[in-house]
Amino acid sequence: MPKGVGTFFRRVQAALEPGGLFVFDFIESAERRTYAARTVEDAGWSLVARADLSASGRILTRRLTATRLIGNRWRRTRETHRVRIYGRHEIERALAGAGFSARIRRSYGRYRLMPGDVAVIARKP
Repeated sequence: MPKGVGTFFRRVQAALEPGGLFVFDFIESAERRTYAARTVEDAGWSLVARADLSASGRILTRRLTATRLIGNRWRRTRETHRVRIYGRHEIERALAGAGFSARIRRSYGRYRLMPGDVAVIARKP
């Protein structure tokens, strides 16, 4: 677990009032998150997206290239999103170390998360 995560959790805990909630989700498994380049397009725009998992299995990288027609010129933008994959036990330990009690769920109420995503509801005592 990167040191910064524990530091962040301690800062959140310090900012909350007793009984306060810290709610977030994270990716526990990228098993169904990788894909070869996909293209979606319509008149005046296109989007190419690709997602890869690092050799260590800990970093999911999504690369997006958007092309759009603005006036009579085509514009292209690129984005790269990198997400670190954490195990639930790593997150539970880091939250406990910051003083939280936490529940881990596969949904926010009736809203089911994507496969491999996990919701956390952490409470400051």
